[in-house]
Amino acid sequence: MTTSRWWDVARVAFVVLAVGFGWWWLRGRWPEVVDSLAAVGVGRTLLALVVVVLGLLLTGVVWADLLAAYGFAVPRPTSMSVFFVGQIGKYIPGSVWSFGAQARMATRYDVPARTTVATGLVFLWWSVVTAVLAAGAGLLAGLDVYGLPSWLGAAAIALALVALTPPVTTRLAGWLAGTARPAHPVPLAARLTALMCISWLLYGAALALLVPDVTASAADLLRATGAFALAYAVGVVVVIAPAGLGAREVVLVALLATVVGAGPAAAAALLSRLVHTGGDFLLALAGWLRTRGD
Repeated sequence: MTTSRWWDVARVAFVVLAVGFGWWWLRGRWPEVVDSLAAVGVGRTLLALVVVVLGLLLTGVVWADLLAAYGFAVPRPTSMSVFFVGQIGKYIPGSVWSFGAQARMATRYDVPARTTVATGLVFLWWSVVTAVLAAGAGLLAGLDVYGLPSWLGAAAIALALVALTPPVTTRLAGWLAGTARPAHPVPLAARLTALMCISWLLYGAALALLVPDVTASAADLLRATGAFALAYAVGVVVVIAPAGLGAREVVLVALLATVVGAGPAAAAALLSRLVHTGGDFLLALAGWLRTRGD
């Protein structure tokens, strides 16, 4: 069996094991999960979907701006369409489908494949590092709940801010693209960081909508944002999990269970996966319709 085949088998096995252990951990609590799903209801789930789509649209703007920083003046609606259609590739076992799809589509607009792949990798950098930034803020807001030392959240914020400075991101982007010379001045870096932070706040708000009986306080919003951001970052690090499937849910349930209990936490994690997947596919469909005539 080839290495790539073993890798695909490992990814499938990871998802099966994650689902199996999740089922085992929730044994006896399934009535509580069902009650929590019913308590959230269709209306709040649809509202969470709308909020998630808004957050995803902001990430599309970030990807388009990163591509433009390489000097390729693709109209923003078109570049965002390329991004969203390609994003569906993350649900396919393997680690390069998303980048490959975006690169192939972008060649229609005279963007070199390596530049598009580099844009995707730099975007992933911004996503993960800003997720660490949001997770640090969430940890500081949830010290009374998680019982973690305050320096951990402060350290995460400090390291993330350093990793988002123009010297770091510009050198990374240039190294990935080879001969291309990207420009990441301070105004652009600040803009991208702000857009990603707003996106994480929207994801946190969507998660809060999916947890029964959670108040709309600033502390709850920050905790939900930090929990989702940390779960996302772990999902990216666990590369054998397609789109973070399994890994993200484990982290979400572990963090939310300390606040609302295992049943509501599991229900929120399941609904969160549903609305984010739905948002990805809705925007991919819109992007495909946008570009099919080009």
